[in-house]
Amino acid sequence: MPLSGIKSRYLWRKCYHLLKSHRSLIDSRVGERRIWERTNFLAKNIPIAQAKDFTFVLPEEFRENAVAALQQKVFDKTIGVTLSPSIMLADAGSNFSIVARYPGKWRRYAKSIGANINPFSVLFWSRDVVAAYRQGIARYKILLQQNLPDIPHGHYGVIDGLTINAFNGFADKNTHCETFLTWFQGRFGHPHNWVIPVFPYDDYQDERVTISNEIFGKYPDADTFREFKASARKAIILSVCMFLTGRWQTAYLLPDIIDFYYIRHFPKDRLADLYAFTNSRYIHRPLWTYAAEQEGCGVALIFYATNTFNYMFRDEEPLGIAQGYPTMTWPVIHTKSQEHAEYLKQYAGPCEAIHVEGAIPFEDSLDEIKITGKRKVVIFDVQPFRDAFMAGIGRPCHVYNPQVSIDTILPILRLGKDMGLDLYVKPKRDVGTRISKAYMSVLRKAEEQGILTVLDWSVSPEKLSAQADAVICQPFTSAALYAKKFGKPVVFFDEPGFFEEGQPACQEVDIIYSEQELRKWLEGIFYESKTAA
Repeated sequence: MPLSGIKSRYLWRKCYHLLKSHRSLIDSRVGERRIWERTNFLAKNIPIAQAKDFTFVLPEEFRENAVAALQQKVFDKTIGVTLSPSIMLADAGSNFSIVARYPGKWRRYAKSIGANINPFSVLFWSRDVVAAYRQGIARYKILLQQNLPDIPHGHYGVIDGLTINAFNGFADKNTHCETFLTWFQGRFGHPHNWVIPVFPYDDYQDERVTISNEIFGKYPDADTFREFKASARKAIILSVCMFLTGRWQTAYLLPDIIDFYYIRHFPKDRLADLYAFTNSRYIHRPLWTYAAEQEGCGVALIFYATNTFNYMFRDEEPLGIAQGYPTMTWPVIHTKSQEHAEYLKQYAGPCEAIHVEGAIPFEDSLDEIKITGKRKVVIFDVQPFRDAFMAGIGRPCHVYNPQVSIDTILPILRLGKDMGLDLYVKPKRDVGTRISKAYMSVLRKAEEQGILTVLDWSVSPEKLSAQADAVICQPFTSAALYAKKFGKPVVFFDEPGFFEEGQPACQEVDIIYSEQELRKWLEGIFYESKTAA
């Protein structure tokens, strides 16, 4: 058989087993929970590093911080992205070999639960460490060139801002920050085209905001810059020596260490008053922020998401805590609701303060949009991924899979047609070809029939909620909070009947479970509106 034929046959077999495994996980309704159980077990029971692993590389007072940063980074990149899906597929009965990028203890654990490990997997952990080391070298070269922005002078704040709107309102509360630098480049972690900056950076003008693809500014003098170069070079050399003797931790954390020394030697009067991050990479707190915090800078996490609760199912055990939360070390967290604040207090790592800010915008194209009609109903959609895509990453989800989304939208479409509603669907984000074709076919057909309008995904939920007469959400998307903010009727529609009523994830929004209940709710809204008019 030609090589191409063998390759094609192997790929078909691999795809078949992936889909079969994925389906068994969905049918069992334990997919997400099993991932979290496995990941949390590994995070709690397998040591990542000790402070002594950073001896000779970092100042003594920052070695424990390096251990925390490494734990978060390994959890986010290695356990969460590679190890957990591999174990997941093994649990589901996949019978093809998996290439697992983790050290000996983790490979033995995977084998103990039935994972078929590729014999060359032992090489891949080293490969990941080398890749991180090369990333650190690249980061050093970027900083060495000093082709960096002129940061604002005086009191200013920096935000990991995929969009300006992530800190509208939040910025106003930080009155000590006269200006802001928004850093929109997703360095060292975002998969390609996964987190997309919606904001039209080239056209934006705001005297209070500087937009940059770099979070640090130029060194103002040569002497301190030489100190940074000396420390960074020492760290680069020592990380190689330690890696060759089996202590891989320093090489793996090298990009963080380079940034750490950049800030550590940076003039203190030129540091920002505040460094804030969004939860697009919430687990990993960069090592350099500990140095900034020691110099009196504020460090905060703006947690715009709320679909992270320990969900309470009707006929199942609770889902469990979100992966990685206990490893977080953010000193301050800003979040949307009191319910989410209480959740974070219970499950997140040590935190000095958690502030409730109300609805926090995240993405917006800044384009003007007007929805029309006498009975405007906005549906905030959780887009289902294709089964094959979810199978390929070992992340099955029986709550937001294509069939659930179709079963959820069809009753709304029927009611929209019967009641003469002006339906608008706002997709959560642009997921490209990963979205379910079957689900998109339902939306396109309804749009062709004039039953609904599919809006641009980049439009802010805040704009739409302000104009809507009623809002329908899938549980438990945070878009419901925008409707509450404007006093609009809002409900979670759980047609498959997954979730218990009154749980913290509801955030005081009711759940409706049937088409009949939804009709009654909509009739009450529009009947009362007509009477009042």
